[in-house]
Amino acid sequence: MKQTAKRKDKNFVLLTPNAKGTKYACELRENVRLTNAGDVKGVGLSNTKKAWRSGYLAAQKDSAKAFRSKHPNYVRKTKN
Repeated sequence: MKQTAKRKDKNFVLLTPNAKGTKYACELRENVRLTNAGDVKGVGLSNTKKAWRSGYLAAQKDSAKAFRSKHPNYVRKTKN
């Protein structure tokens, strides 16, 4: 889910953690940087940036696994 915010007469897009993970996965797959709105910045990813994004995705996955192990019977109450 994306939200827009305004600061000093400039609009920008805010991302939820899920949307940020999706954006990072797309950036790694395509090897190009994207804006939060989904536009291509035209700049490739360096090895450091690739490592940062893959580490963020790994941390999200580890957190999800820990939550599921603590709450094995949890069922989302929202619609898909």
